Amino acid sequence: MLQRLRGAIGVSVAWALAWAATQMVVLGGAVLLAGVTVPLGGIVSIAISGAAAGFVSGLVFSTVFSIVNRDRTLAELRVGPSTLLGAMAGALFPVAFVVLATTAGAPLSGVVAAATILMGGGLGGVTSFGLVRVATSAPAGLGATKGAHLIDPE
Repeated sequence: MLQRLRGAIGVSVAWALAWAATQMVVLGGAVLLAGVTVPLGGIVSIAISGAAAGFVSGLVFSTVFSIVNRDRTLAELRVGPSTLLGAMAGALFPVAFVVLATTAGAPLSGVVAAATILMGGGLGGVTSFGLVRVATSAPAGLGATKGAHLIDPE
């Protein structure tokens, strides 16, 4: 059980870092291309919100991923389905945000809502693709023997 929790937290942290970094790149683009001025507190807030969204989405992904792939070995993992699962997990948090924001009466345009959901889904897909690609190409000596199950039954 502790091994599963450690794996879920590790995946969630990787997602949090990727999402925070992506938020900073998007913010940098807005600053450079549109001349937007953002105070330091705003930059920190955007990085933290990106990391929080990534952590939650990564936790959803890792939980569903571990259930779906319970009886598979690292060699049996397939990148395509894992990427699709990551995209769905990545879109879930933005969908919840859009629903809550519009329910609360926030003036959120359809374009902004769609872009938020698509960005979350795309980022989730890319992040899961990278993680699964690294896991399936890792040498056997890095923690898993050939034929070892992804999650050892207890």
